[in-house]
Amino acid sequence: GHLAAGCRGSRVAMDDTAFLIWREKIAPLIYDWFAHHNLPWPTQACRFGAVVEDLSYKTRYRVYYSEQTDDSEPQKLIISTADVCKPGVASAEVVSSWTDFSKSPYLKEQKVLFHPGEVNKIREVPQHPHLVVTHTDAPELFLWNIDKQPNRNRERVRGKSGADNVPDLALTGHEDEALFPLATTPAGPAIASGGNDCLVLVWSLDDHIETLLSGAGGGSAGAKQPPTLKARSRLQGHSKAVEEVVFKPNSVLELASVGDDYQLLFWDCRSGNAPVRRMEAAHGAQDVQCVDWSQLADHLIATGAQDGSVKVWDTRYLRGPEDTIATLRSHSDAIIRLEWHPHCPGVLASGGDDKVVMLWRIDPDAAPHAGGNDTRASGARRKGVGG
Repeated sequence: GHLAAGCRGSRVAMDDTAFLIWREKIAPLIYDWFAHHNLPWPTQACRFGAVVEDLSYKTRYRVYYSEQTDDSEPQKLIISTADVCKPGVASAEVVSSWTDFSKSPYLKEQKVLFHPGEVNKIREVPQHPHLVVTHTDAPELFLWNIDKQPNRNRERVRGKSGADNVPDLALTGHEDEALFPLATTPAGPAIASGGNDCLVLVWSLDDHIETLLSGAGGGSAGAKQPPTLKARSRLQGHSKAVEEVVFKPNSVLELASVGDDYQLLFWDCRSGNAPVRRMEAAHGAQDVQCVDWSQLADHLIATGAQDGSVKVWDTRYLRGPEDTIATLRSHSDAIIRLEWHPHCPGVLASGGDDKVVMLWRIDPDAAPHAGGNDTRASGARRKGVGG
């Protein structure tokens, strides 16, 4: 299934010929189900959360997304539920019949939080899915107990400002803005972040988890200011802004990061604050903008760069920037998102500023070698989804 959150002022006009072909001809072929929901403001962050209910013909998920206003209204973090139809339930007409201003009956708003600043990224704490951490245009990160936080009335403040919700915990330690790099891990209640200060920080929620779950502190308890938590690890090795961080599967202590200094760095919090391995010029003289570590084959890590290239690395054989399992060069603009499939080994999705999402099938057992297997070789197969 797929859920698209739309907004007025979209860069793609509904009468655009290519878009209409995609909506009416391509989408019914590639999606089992599709819902479009128009929002009153742009959204910069959208995230599926935990399964709320699994029924015979649909699965109900918790969904988080932002509304990025012009400050005539508060910035908002929205908590909703989304009913996703299971394969074979929806007809092709349902997939293609929506319009630009459609409001989906499958998406139901449950709670609105007035967020202190724009919401740039959202991650849930996997062990406690009602705990959510957000990045904004500030050095601090904010942690929310969305079940305990007060719900705000969007109509009561329409056209004027309203007091922001107070976070349940503020994570401190960055010395400059930390806009996007944010990670959590199923291995434990740990949070990692990167910032414009070139730092990678790691926090442990272990000592605060009871208070957070009970809603006995911060905004959930009516406090005017949130309590603060200092970073447990302060990792130094990047020379320019960090673009993304990711935990190694099944670890709260090992992680990787990429940045505008062209580097892919590996960290182990038990080994001090310096990287334990580094790949300089991972994509040549290109900012490395995203990274993801495969949960199903933890020797596979993927990176994406400003020039549109994607590389898949074997962490057991990191020798040089040309020694990859696959080097994928089909995007025509910067890579802005990478994600490994959570259930299918070797399946990777990449999204770029070229408005294309590509799905790749990587052989997890392929041997890395100079130049890797590029898109013309058998080591990687692709499927492109344009929009």
